[in-house]
Amino acid sequence: MTKKFVSIFLALAMCLTLAAPAFAETPTKDEPEYDEIVVFSDTISGDGVQPLSALTNEERIQQAREGVLALNLGKMGFSYIEEACLSELKRFSEEDSIILQEYTVLIPKNRAATPRYLDTYKDVDVYFDEVSKGGYGRIYGKEYHRELVQWIAGTIDFLVSISGGSMFSLPWSAVSTLNGIPTLFDQFEEDEMTKSATFNFTTQAFYAKDGNTYKNVLNREYGTARCILQCIFIDTKVGGFTYNLPEQQVPEITKLNYETYKNYLIIAWGAYVNNYSAPLEFPIWTSVTLDWTTP
Repeated sequence: MTKKFVSIFLALAMCLTLAAPAFAETPTKDEPEYDEIVVFSDTISGDGVQPLSALTNEERIQQAREGVLALNLGKMGFSYIEEACLSELKRFSEEDSIILQEYTVLIPKNRAATPRYLDTYKDVDVYFDEVSKGGYGRIYGKEYHRELVQWIAGTIDFLVSISGGSMFSLPWSAVSTLNGIPTLFDQFEEDEMTKSATFNFTTQAFYAKDGNTYKNVLNREYGTARCILQCIFIDTKVGGFTYNLPEQQVPEITKLNYETYKNYLIIAWGAYVNNYSAPLEFPIWTSVTLDWTTP
């Protein structure tokens, strides 16, 4: 039996549990707030971007979509969750450089048929909830001889910057020391470095109350990012190696970070009043910048 059908059968089995009484108990403080239903899961390689199975990314996303639809969330009063998940998966399908590893739907344990009230901005009531979690890898691109020569010479450092989070630079000396690379070696035009990252994300969906319905206006992922550098040097004294950078946090939106919180509140309001046909999407990878900086 393939993983696709295992996932869907598990999802359908969970539906029996999800169809709990409308007045299900609210979880205690130490209990998780959500039931987690994995609708797709498959392994990828350590670099986060190479599938280990024959599934294409289109097939991965389609299986996740079928898993979401199999839950019949609308019939259980969770249309707002289904809407956000399908929008997110549609965005995945439009990105050429990501490989989906896992997708999980989050169902509130208290079986709330509406998202949670967040705030009001200019007479628009904004609601939110966490609707999904999962993992994927993404290729950011390549660097070539010109930049690598400067990095090795120490005139530039590799920069990792997290929007709303940390920022640090990586000198070549740190990479060469860890990988036992000699101080002197020949450099060639064909030398290159691939920049990629793996992400574990949770999606916060934002809604505007529109009469008796809740319109999904914005989806934002937060979680962790692990950036990976894959270097290939022609000189056999160096050869090819992979450097894993420390895992970084991409923070969620809370009132503790009021300016960021207010900005997203305004964005959600704007998406509603302008009647956008689809929710705005803020994937976790857009919070990560991989670039060069001067030491």
